[in-house]
Amino acid sequence: MAWKRRGDGERGTSRDRRRSPLWAKILVFCGVLLMAASGGAVVYARMLTETVNDAVVEEDLLGETAVQTGVDYVATNGPLNFLMIGTDSRDAKDVDAEARTDTIMILHIPKGLDKAYLISIPRDLWVKIPRCWDGETGCEERVNAAYVFGGDTRAKRFKLLAETVSGFTDLKFDGAAIINFNSFKEVVDLVGGVELCLEETITSIHSYKTFKKGCKEYQAKDALDIVRQRKMYADGDFARQRMQQRFVKSLLKRAEEQGYLSDPTKITTLIEKVGATLTVQCPTGMRPTDVAYTLRGIKPGAMTMVKVPTTPQTIGAAEVLVAEDTAKDLWKAIADDGLEPFLAEHADLVNKDVEK
Repeated sequence: MAWKRRGDGERGTSRDRRRSPLWAKILVFCGVLLMAASGGAVVYARMLTETVNDAVVEEDLLGETAVQTGVDYVATNGPLNFLMIGTDSRDAKDVDAEARTDTIMILHIPKGLDKAYLISIPRDLWVKIPRCWDGETGCEERVNAAYVFGGDTRAKRFKLLAETVSGFTDLKFDGAAIINFNSFKEVVDLVGGVELCLEETITSIHSYKTFKKGCKEYQAKDALDIVRQRKMYADGDFARQRMQQRFVKSLLKRAEEQGYLSDPTKITTLIEKVGATLTVQCPTGMRPTDVAYTLRGIKPGAMTMVKVPTTPQTIGAAEVLVAEDTAKDLWKAIADDGLEPFLAEHADLVNKDVEK
């Protein structure tokens, strides 16, 4: 296959140049925890099983990058790897409406299923994409462009993205999830707001509101505004990533405190609010409630947020991030279910301020 690199004289599609709201990073794990929330319902009220399964849309997202087990059903104690994205599609009626993603995460759940590692893949990571503008020729581009090049449905777009990520990580995936803008707003509204702690005072480039440094509770509209910010921070995407990852824990903690992860009645409300905007591919032979039960032991405090080691670089006219050699060791640690010892030696890859 021929590979092309976009240079100074080549222009990407207008879609890949538009900046997507990166609040989506905070959404993806909420999708898995939405399923995990129903785990309590599976244990305490089996009657909710069909409600949960019907509310969550299932689709073939991974194609050839899915783990092939050779059997119809797998009862597992791990490890598991999920590829998860957040999109900015705001068309709740047309699930295949044009959407962009700059939110790509690998959720690694080690053997034992009692903790989780969330690895954020930067949207500007420079990678090889198997099929690009003409649908046949490969190219080198930012990783989030794979979702643009994928096709006219979310399943086609996800499959090309999955193929791209699998290409540079050598990973196959047990499951997948997509969650969008509507889910984010509905969940925050449902729990009555979320606490965010700002590292510095910022003025929004969207609403022109000023948000002061420090911790404060925000409603959905302002919370969305804050986590979309990038240019207002000195270190741009990395600061925004930290904010979004803090949000994950804060939102899940609030949901847990209010009983949305344990009360069957509240779980039903949560599922009905956001289930329709969540699309998943479960591991072989599983339904969403099976996944929920499998992941029931993972709590918000058991999540470790991990960065991919990268270096800024200019390629042609593009300012991008290039993976460092250590990234290869990170992918291998995931494949070998050895992230804990790997991160003990590479503590700089853990977002410690998110872990506080």
